[in-house]
Amino acid sequence: MQIRARSSFGGIPAEEHKIIAGSTGFPLGTFPVRYLGMPLMSGKLSKTDCQVLVEKITTRIRGWNSKSLSYDGRIQLISSVISSVLQYWMSVFLLPQSVLKGFEAICNMFLWGVVNNGTRAKALVAWEYVVALKAERVVLE
Repeated sequence: MQIRARSSFGGIPAEEHKIIAGSTGFPLGTFPVRYLGMPLMSGKLSKTDCQVLVEKITTRIRGWNSKSLSYDGRIQLISSVISSVLQYWMSVFLLPQSVLKGFEAICNMFLWGVVNNGTRAKALVAWEYVVALKAERVVLE
C-alpha cells in the first residue's frame, strides 16, 4: 500500500517541519496543496497558478477532433464541458483576466478550426454573437 499523504506547514520554522515529518513518517509537501483538483490557497491566483487548468482544458480540446464534429457539436462541447470546468474553478477563485482571454482564444480556435497551414478558417458568425446567444439561453432557462 502506497501512502499518498504529505505534510504541509505554514508559519512555523523549518526545523519544526523536519521534526514533525520525522515523527509522523509523512514526506513534506509544498504549497499550494491540491484538493479536488484545485489549489488550496488564500490569495489571488496568478497566471502560473492557473497553468494546471489551462493544461487540463487544452488536453480535452486536443482530444476532440474538430473536423469530425459539426458546428453545433463543437458549440455543445464548449458550452457544456469547457464552461463547466471554468465555472467550477470560478466558483472558488477569481481567475486572472489574461487566463480568461486565453480560454476564449482556445475555444474560438476550436470552434472555427484552423487550416492545415496554421491560418484560421474564416468565421461564419462573429464570436460576440455566439457569446450573446449563450448568455441569452442562460437567461431564458
